Amino acid sequence: MTSSSNLDVLKNNIVTETFVDTADQNYLIARWAYHRGMFTDFFWNSVHSLEKYFKASMLLNGRSGKSDGNGKPYGHDLVKLLDAVSSYAGDLIPDELRQPDQLTDLSWRQESFAGYIARLNELGDANNRYNIYGYVQRWEDLSHLDQAVFAIRRLAFKLDADPFIGRPDPQGSQPKTVREMLIRFPDYSPRSNTSRLYKLLGARGDDELRDAGLRMNFVFAPDDYDHGLDRIKTGTSGSNPVLYRRIVAPVVHQ
Repeated sequence: MTSSSNLDVLKNNIVTETFVDTADQNYLIARWAYHRGMFTDFFWNSVHSLEKYFKASMLLNGRSGKSDGNGKPYGHDLVKLLDAVSSYAGDLIPDELRQPDQLTDLSWRQESFAGYIARLNELGDANNRYNIYGYVQRWEDLSHLDQAVFAIRRLAFKLDADPFIGRPDPQGSQPKTVREMLIRFPDYSPRSNTSRLYKLLGARGDDELRDAGLRMNFVFAPDDYDHGLDRIKTGTSGSNPVLYRRIVAPVVHQ
């Protein structure tokens, strides 16, 4: 007979391998695409990664990853997923995406966490894989993604679980739950050195993928990583919808 604690371990392992590990890969693919100017794939994989982190958190905290309490499916909708996760972990989700200290000398568009999720939800919509809607890419988007991934990825854990299972606490001073641990230590994540992400970014990982994952990444990169700050390109780029360019625009301008 399997105990409840063993079931929790089994559930965590399954959710980690099916959701978190594959989300880590989508995240790195998104960053790789960004550094090579392939922004349609950047947005698409960014949405994929965050969707999986959201759903991993929900599954590990007793929620359905498929539909809400009224039976309405979440699909790939990041706004609905953010609302669902906020219902039990809103105190752990930042209000604003901050400008990294390393970039304070550069122009920066401030954006709320919810505002970024809503904008990314549109840019990475499944239909926009075909450039149906077009896009506008901001240079801040890469850092916004990094911060969003860190914030939600650390919630992909059972928040009322003991963070120090099997370790004595003679003074009673250690956090009693993962939630308390996350609140007390904002830079801490339960998924660290043994995770798929850190293995891919580690010294044994592929050099090209490692560089794509760490360059300009002020959340996950080591403090001594060379980001090439003297070569940063700021600004925006965009693409009008392909149907507009090929069908509507030629007719309008005849």
